[in-house]
Amino acid sequence: MPVYHSTDEVASAISPKGLQVIAIDGFQASGKTTLARSLAAHWNLNIISADDFLHRNQGGFFANLKLKELSDHLRKANTPYIFEGLCALQILDAVKVQPDLMIYVKRMTDHGWADGMALDTYMPSSDDCVLPTQNFVEPLDLMKVILRTLWEEVAHYHKSYQPHKNASIFFERYAASISPLEQ
Repeated sequence: MPVYHSTDEVASAISPKGLQVIAIDGFQASGKTTLARSLAAHWNLNIISADDFLHRNQGGFFANLKLKELSDHLRKANTPYIFEGLCALQILDAVKVQPDLMIYVKRMTDHGWADGMALDTYMPSSDDCVLPTQNFVEPLDLMKVILRTLWEEVAHYHKSYQPHKNASIFFERYAASISPLEQ
């Protein structure tokens, strides 16, 4: 699979001709939206973002999507588009849309894929997905739990759908200060 390191490389390497749905997937904060915006501007395509169909602040992702509204929006698209978001393959599968091209965005550090080692050692645990009921000592504790719950959901999605193994193209985004969430 081809690996690219700049949005210009991706845009130059792919022709959207004949493609209806270009999907962009990756972990949270990997650069999906940034890549989608760059490609959309280069190719003059519309972007449909999963985040635009999300009931926010609910403590999860897929279960809080407005899938009917998203499905209707995708079906009305009469020109090629870029669909980007967490769990893109799961979402497209749920609304019965098959991407013509799948781009996977990896957050990279000097040590490799920022989320890769954590994903390789991920073992689902029902305890990790339950929000604690006791009072929080610090306000940031709730945010940490919510982010951890989201990470668990996205890691489980990666184990099930394997977008990082089934992509047509990889976009590796390097940033000096990124790292996976604390384990």
